[in-house]
Amino acid sequence: MIRDYYGLIQAKVLSYQTAMAPFFKKMRGIKNKTDLRRLKQLLMYSPMVADEGTAEQEALLAKYGMLEDYNNLVRPALKKLRADLEARGVLIGDLFDYFPRRIKNFKALQAVKAYWGKTVGESFRDFIKARNDRILKVRSDML
Repeated sequence: MIRDYYGLIQAKVLSYQTAMAPFFKKMRGIKNKTDLRRLKQLLMYSPMVADEGTAEQEALLAKYGMLEDYNNLVRPALKKLRADLEARGVLIGDLFDYFPRRIKNFKALQAVKAYWGKTVGESFRDFIKARNDRILKVRSDML
């Protein structure tokens, strides 16, 4: 039974890999490192609405003859995978702008780092040690 379960998982993974193989073969064939890096970055970017990033992504995909594969192979496979998981009760959230393309406001980033760096007074290990010490004290008081 367990073997059948893992066999089913491996079969699904293989089917997705096989379906998307032409897209990734073309992606591995991109020799321009700047374009490849930018395309990877854009593929991980998930805007809530179409913006200049999605237009740039489509332009790069078209430049390397990958737009049709992306629209006909990759996107449908990802949508099917998401639908299958949601049908089985797995809650999948959207991570819009999860991979930042660039820092637009460096001063704001520095302010956030400075604020949180000053307010976090103890490390996680210190927190756990203090918590364990309190538990041990309560236990010793009970005896």
